[in-house]
Amino acid sequence: MVEQLTLNQQGRLIADLRTALNTSLPSAGVDAPEDIDEVQSLNDLDTYSATTLSQLSLYSTHTYGGSNPSGLKNIAASHSTPLWMAEYGDSDTTGMTLARHIYTDITQMAVPVWINWQVVDPSWGLLDNSLLATTNSSYTPNYTINEKFYVMGQFSEFIRPGCEIISANDTNTLAAWNPTNSSLVLVIVNNSTSFNVTYNLSQFGSLLWQGSASQTASGENMAALSPLIITNQQFTAAIPASSVTTFVLTTNVYAPQITSESPVETNVTLYAGEMPGFSISVTSTPPLYYQWSSNGVAVAGATNAAYAPPAIASGGSASYRCIVRNVGGSATNTWFVTTVPAPVTSYAQAALALNPIGFWPLNEAEQGGGDDGVIARDYVGGNNGIYTNVVLGQMSYNALTDPSATSALFGQVEPSNSCVFNIPGPDLSLPNGSNANFTVSAWVNSTGNNGLNTPTIAAKGYYNQEEYALDAGAGDCYRFEVRNAAGTAANANSVLSLTNSGQWFHLVGVCNQSFGVVRLYTNGVQAAAVPILDASGITNSSGTPMTIGARATTATSGFTQQFPGYIADVAIYNYALTASQIETLYQAGVSLSPTGLRFTNISSSGRSLSWTYGVLQTATNVAGPYMDLTNITPPYVIPITNSQQFFRIREN
Repeated sequence: MVEQLTLNQQGRLIADLRTALNTSLPSAGVDAPEDIDEVQSLNDLDTYSATTLSQLSLYSTHTYGGSNPSGLKNIAASHSTPLWMAEYGDSDTTGMTLARHIYTDITQMAVPVWINWQVVDPSWGLLDNSLLATTNSSYTPNYTINEKFYVMGQFSEFIRPGCEIISANDTNTLAAWNPTNSSLVLVIVNNSTSFNVTYNLSQFGSLLWQGSASQTASGENMAALSPLIITNQQFTAAIPASSVTTFVLTTNVYAPQITSESPVETNVTLYAGEMPGFSISVTSTPPLYYQWSSNGVAVAGATNAAYAPPAIASGGSASYRCIVRNVGGSATNTWFVTTVPAPVTSYAQAALALNPIGFWPLNEAEQGGGDDGVIARDYVGGNNGIYTNVVLGQMSYNALTDPSATSALFGQVEPSNSCVFNIPGPDLSLPNGSNANFTVSAWVNSTGNNGLNTPTIAAKGYYNQEEYALDAGAGDCYRFEVRNAAGTAANANSVLSLTNSGQWFHLVGVCNQSFGVVRLYTNGVQAAAVPILDASGITNSSGTPMTIGARATTATSGFTQQFPGYIADVAIYNYALTASQIETLYQAGVSLSPTGLRFTNISSSGRSLSWTYGVLQTATNVAGPYMDLTNITPPYVIPITNSQQFFRIREN
């Protein structure tokens, strides 16, 4: 045997055996050192050369004496090599010494295989036979059963191949989960006096358990006990002295199943410096254990259902994986992230500086055929959508400062069902009692009403069931609609409408339940404000995806609530932007525009208008008629009057 050889001889034997097997049986592995106890086995493995260790497929030991189970477990784990307990025996026919060895070796050495050496032996065996030669006159095939046979059965009958050993948090109980039949096995070894034990199963959740028990003790050999009474996820049992007791608890326990993940897209493209939070939702039997990894390396402390990794540089890439496990199995989700340079356009930079949770520039290149199937990327949150019946690569909202900020044209290829659909999030719903604060913004330029109802710019949910909708309502006037958790709508309506075609408008809808108000801003100025109950939550759109350019009338209809025109730079923020932030955002988009008008001073004493070139016009109605203000140069101080005033720039 290898244990009788010197270390040098062991190394030579292992090498020679590996060489011979490579020729005749390459699939076979070599096992060593098979020493008499853990201490000697560990000493040998510590002394083996790296070459010798690489030739081993299995580490094994006997456990007749010595004690360093954790040392063997650690060295096997460090070399990623399986470890077996290959031989044990003793002369204690009661089996109690055997039981304690099984408990210690499995819980502390973490061996998946435990082998008893003497099945038949006069004193050491599970079965007692003299083992005389058949030529001996005293030979007999008869045998008696030692009590240790039943003790062994308390383990082997119930802890079957494929079971997973789990922690029981005490020094007497060996716990194993059997995924084949969703059962929990508890083997209690008591080498001492009697005691009572209480097991709490609450970490498995509110499950309905049923249990059976068997026991080997004085006068009992795997005797069936009365069915367990399990109340409030726990039960108490009396454990007699010098006994081994096995409880088998059954319930419907399922391996984790991932029901949703964020982002939904597994291949995520982001602007450099941006990084969404990753998360998964799971249905399964608790307790659940999560572990996130980055580029294949476990992230220390990332052991929850959500993980927020640091941003990565432009042109970089990374993979992120979450493994969730319970005693029933495991499930895995993986994302691959690449980054592209952040935009150089002034508006996009201003929008990103305000930390949106979603940003769809809608600047993908035209590919023809309605661009069906082209991905509309969310470069911040990874919540990508899909284009259908659109024209991409269209005019910018500011051709002078942001010529690369192209838009998407909706409602031209088809009069309806022209949109970005299947955007999985963000989900802004909240239960009643919660304050919802968020913002939705976009650049829009209509081509006129196409005769369809409620033209939609961006919405989450179908008609009358929306979490929010930036759209056009009565009179085709732009509005921002929010529904609280009870389904009550708050509609902030402006006077600007789709009839103001050919003009770009910056629309911003703000829900601020903390202050009980929903607001709509047009071109940096508040256009409407309506009350909403504070702490009234936001309705749940029941998983209906977000859409851009149109929304569905019902859960099963097409996207018929169609916006006709151009849309660009849709953004969602998970907080309420202030009036100052919205005006700054608007100014970033119109700065230096020949037809863009901007405020240069806002105070209680009045407002001043500035423009780069062109003729300032004014009207008392948004639709006109507009009159030139002659001999006026910027900045222009708006006179305080009691009538509404509208201003625009006419090119020279």
